Amino acid sequence: IFYSDQDKEVFLKKLKRNANKIFDDLSDLLSHG
Repeated sequence: IFYSDQDKEVFLKKLKRNANKIFDDLSDLLSHG
């Protein structure tokens, strides 16, 4: 399957946002634990 550059960009942005959210959640757990 081939993606356009725009699709890749959107996908990477979503991935990054999800990663940041998970990282923030982990940070919260660690700081409150």
